[in-house]
Amino acid sequence: MVAIDFTPIVSAFVPDNIVSVALSVAGLLAVLYVVCFAVIAVLVTIRGGTVADQVRFLDRLYRESQFKNRYKREQRSRQYREWKKHKGL
Repeated sequence: MVAIDFTPIVSAFVPDNIVSVALSVAGLLAVLYVVCFAVIAVLVTIRGGTVADQVRFLDRLYRESQFKNRYKREQRSRQYREWKKHKGL
């Protein structure tokens, strides 16, 4: 049986390169988050709002997403109970 030499592939993944790439990706995501938040802040300010309005808006979005997730969970649970009842389990 012939041995396959994986040395060129394995040596390409030097830990220093992986760490620098991971940090650059994390930095890019952080910059995108800050830019998006800044754009929202500017749009709220242009419309005559304040930072408190922005915080209330983001809090309302968060609560609505929690409500939607809870509603989906309860709906799946209800459907599962109906299925069990239908099957006689």
